Amino acid sequence: SRTPGPLAVLHDRILLEAKRELMFTDKRVAAIAFDCGFEDPAHFSRFFTQRAGMSPRAYRKASGHAG
Repeated sequence: SRTPGPLAVLHDRILLEAKRELMFTDKRVAAIAFDCGFEDPAHFSRFFTQRAGMSPRAYRKASGHAG
């Protein structure tokens, strides 16, 4: 089996951190995007949606976080 490349590992780590911030903080999505290294919140939203299968806001809502 093939091991994931370094970029895939970084993307997985960024996604994990974003998910944690969405679930456990009240930070705005734009602030989380910045924390994760994105200058453009729209780019972060596309990145997140492609990998998580839902938007950051939908993920936060689905996780049970009222924020």
